[in-house]
Amino acid sequence: MERLRELPDVRVERIQKLRQAIANGSLETPERLATAIQRMIAENSGD
Repeated sequence: MERLRELPDVRVERIQKLRQAIANGSLETPERLATAIQRMIAENSGD
């Protein structure tokens, strides 16, 4: 437990930022990027 108290608070800030990104839909994941790329290809190929 003592080791946990020694860790920096940076993780808490990181987690808060990630939660915000998830909540507002701005978190970019490989799956979301792949979907966006597939849509761009489909739009430009006339499908």
